[in-house]
Amino acid sequence: MKKTKVKQLLIDNDVAGQRIDNFLHRYLKTIPKSRIYQMIRKGEVRINKGRVQQTYKLQSGDTIRIPPVHVEEEVKSRKPSLALQELIKSSIIYEDDALTIINKPSALAVHSGTNQLHGVIDVMRELFTGYELVHRLDRDTSGCLMLAKNRQVLRLLNDDMKTNKVKKHYVALLAGKLTNKSFVIDKPLLKNRMQGGERIVRVSNEGKKALTKFNINKVYSDATLVDIELVTGRTHQIRVHSADMSNPVLGDNKYGDKYMNKKFKHIGLNRLFLHAASLEFYSPAKKKSVKVSAPLDDALILLLEKLN
Repeated sequence: MKKTKVKQLLIDNDVAGQRIDNFLHRYLKTIPKSRIYQMIRKGEVRINKGRVQQTYKLQSGDTIRIPPVHVEEEVKSRKPSLALQELIKSSIIYEDDALTIINKPSALAVHSGTNQLHGVIDVMRELFTGYELVHRLDRDTSGCLMLAKNRQVLRLLNDDMKTNKVKKHYVALLAGKLTNKSFVIDKPLLKNRMQGGERIVRVSNEGKKALTKFNINKVYSDATLVDIELVTGRTHQIRVHSADMSNPVLGDNKYGDKYMNKKFKHIGLNRLFLHAASLEFYSPAKKKSVKVSAPLDDALILLLEKLN
């Protein structure tokens, strides 16, 4: 390991528009994502001599202070394995000249971090050039994940996301029996970061607007399969809204019901039952609306067959 010196970087037009955390993740390739967030949170990273949040978007002419960091001498050993690269390539379910969508496996993070050396974006950048994440999925959530092939496309798709022009639908298995055929949860969510860096989200009037639409698909003896439209895209939104109404997502070890999780684990549920089932969006390459669907994995299909 070696320690770098303080660096001052000047941002140009090629980099402008990127979030500071994403820029640092690419610039400091061997540094865990958790450490990058820590540097931003503690003010070790400065933009124009001032503190910023991780969501800050770089502007042309900005000056970034990069603090001293420990980096590994050998980077080659940190490349994604061939098996992981093949897994990601085989997960691609849609591609055009502007973007790619993969059916992200559960237990695979979108970014590298303390407990995972490589995330989806790291693998995609190893396989191809120029890729950027358009949105995120929780590590344990599977399904449609969109990646832009360049920053111009990224800006277009981010704008569509902010104006709700991208329709995101999920499938989840919730604990308990729901009776209302369809309903809406409109409760603001506040994100807190605990001492160890873990994110905890709760319903709070001090939080940001969060809107989730639920539609019942099928009711079982002690669980309900639901189709969900995610109108806003807050961190852990579906999981927190579901838990707040006392029907948490099954397999959720953070916001869920321990007894119900244990019960369903005995019949084969070894993961969070939350799946990003489809994305409907306007493709800048095809100049038309496109809908892409990702099938449930075999383990979840088998579980539903057992419940039947």
